[in-house]
Amino acid sequence: MAAGQKVSITLIDYGWGTVTGDTRCQPYAYVGEKTVGVNQTVCGNGERQRHVYTSTSNHVLVQIVPGRARETQFLIRFEGTCMLQI
Repeated sequence: MAAGQKVSITLIDYGWGTVTGDTRCQPYAYVGEKTVGVNQTVCGNGERQRHVYTSTSNHVLVQIVPGRARETQFLIRFEGTCMLQI
């Protein structure tokens, strides 16, 4: 993404109806920004679609938790937002 843009990340959880009552974080991925040292866990928590992160820069790192994609179905959507400065 171009400088000045931010990245919005949304979790779409296709396994949202299979919650077992366990309220602990079920980690799907980790999101981070190298330049600002931010690390956040993306958890499945029973919601079908949920905004999980907005970056402070135009570069994010996303790491899917190993094995998680075989256990449940989910999508991580990335969307660029332009922050115009006039």
